[in-house]
Amino acid sequence: AGCHRVGADRPRPAAAAPSFAEIAARREVDEGWLRRFLAEEHLPMPTFRLRPEEREDVIAYFAALARR
Repeated sequence: AGCHRVGADRPRPAAAAPSFAEIAARREVDEGWLRRFLAEEHLPMPTFRLRPEEREDVIAYFAALARR
């Protein structure tokens, strides 16, 4: 949340990263894309070491955003 806007009511952070909703709305973003993305490093973003169930939770969160 320090880089990405989580809620639509929050101002965009100075880093100007897209909001999670904007990412979820992209055509290329599906479960496969998210699994590949979460498995790689994306500097300067911090690298999060997620357990498999945490990774699935993140994917489910983005799927819920995409359905809105």
